[in-house]
Amino acid sequence: MTRTGVVDVELTYDGKTVSAIGKNLNVYTKIPLEGSVDDMIDTLRSAYGVEAPAADLLSANAFAIMMENVTAGKDLGSGVIGGEVCNHLAFRTKDTDWEIWIADGDAPRPCRFTITSRMMAMAPSYTVQISDWKVGEGVAADDFQLETGDAKEVKIEEMPGLDDVAGLLEEGDAQ
Repeated sequence: MTRTGVVDVELTYDGKTVSAIGKNLNVYTKIPLEGSVDDMIDTLRSAYGVEAPAADLLSANAFAIMMENVTAGKDLGSGVIGGEVCNHLAFRTKDTDWEIWIADGDAPRPCRFTITSRMMAMAPSYTVQISDWKVGEGVAADDFQLETGDAKEVKIEEMPGLDDVAGLLEEGDAQ
């Protein structure tokens, strides 16, 4: 998973270690964490306050989690993402609007996901474009090795950008 915009962070997980590199800051961190992808997502959220965009797409129960608070949905027809014909669907919850483009055909899979906050000024949104979705034996262990190059290792608490939106908000009295 790569996040760009305010920061440029790549995060990998191999079932034993979560690794993240801040490419534009040339720092990285590694967190020992054994378990499933769901365990990793839950731990990053609860222990470190990290909300990775589109993490729910990777959950074992993706459909149930994503549809949990949906109040409206609409089929927006077909679109082309990365050269593939996709079904374009839009959904609304109390706090967010989100859209997903699912590849048409024998192997449906997400091709693009956009989530927009309805609760923040200027309605920031994240878009994740998926170009090489693999499952099962098509996934090589090397795909989850993070190349750190000459980046400096830091503790997770010192890793800027893992939750770039939270870092922009400050609690306090209304001005």
